Amino acid sequence: MRVYNSLTTDSSRIKNRIKAVYRGRGISCSGDKIYNKDHRDEWIACLDHEGLRYRVSTLFKELDGISTLRTSAENMTSKREDLLEIHEKHRHEA
Repeated sequence: MRVYNSLTTDSSRIKNRIKAVYRGRGISCSGDKIYNKDHRDEWIACLDHEGLRYRVSTLFKELDGISTLRTSAENMTSKREDLLEIHEKHRHEA
């Protein structure tokens, strides 16, 4: 559970960093559409400096990696809770 919570916090921080780049350039980016993989190239193209495009591109890659890890941690947490529930059920039956 701790891992999942840490990954969720990391994910939020990355998203905040991405939006901060756009807000810092005066580009409106409300909502979650900015994180959509299908539109990322359009969002990156809005940035006028190569360094900013590289930074945001790297942040998107980091967000993808964190999201994959977060899904995995969520699945493990769910399995762990299922196993604990089964264990408790059998313990009370004995």
